[in-house]
Amino acid sequence: MSGNTIGATLWSDGKEIAPMLPRVSRIQRCPTCGKYFFFSLDVKAGTSNRYGFQSGELPLEYLKEALAQIHSIGDNEHSFRVEILWAFNDRYGNMEQSDIPIEEWAYHMDNVQHLLQMGIDNLFRAELYREIGDFEKAIQLLETLEVSNDKTDLHNQMIQQSYRQAQQHNRKVFVLYGDAKRNALTLDNYKETPYTPSQDDDTCNLPF
Repeated sequence: MSGNTIGATLWSDGKEIAPMLPRVSRIQRCPTCGKYFFFSLDVKAGTSNRYGFQSGELPLEYLKEALAQIHSIGDNEHSFRVEILWAFNDRYGNMEQSDIPIEEWAYHMDNVQHLLQMGIDNLFRAELYREIGDFEKAIQLLETLEVSNDKTDLHNQMIQQSYRQAQQHNRKVFVLYGDAKRNALTLDNYKETPYTPSQDDDTCNLPF
């Protein structure tokens, strides 16, 4: 896939939307059997063109199903859980916590706790603490990060803006640059890539 990041928008949780470079989720759903797999998985030789890979992202509901279904995540766990974080923030990232369904917030908290236990940098760690409302820990971490005098440096901007948001007790995601809006995918507005078999059968040849 070719493209560039002209006109891109970047949010504090690390998600970027670039009109010329659409994201392809690493987590895919087989339109035939409904099973999930990672995009990097090799399908049987000669059959990869049988699958309609979703050129975009999956709704939060599908990502939850995928996490429950895929038993061996391995090295993919970090990227998997970040996708879940982004999908949650697409839908709830600008809501007050009191407006978020209790079960969704509980799932989000569990996902963030898993991410916090991974080897992530302190800037992202501070962002996660801020997003779950632990502003004291977010501020403590941000105060350990070095800020240069370069006002154009994106790293500096992230630290400074995160610090201000944490001081104001604001857990909402914010834009670092750009003006795009996040698309909150739901089961109602998600359009799955149609499945068109290249053989005269209706079997799924994914290697599960």
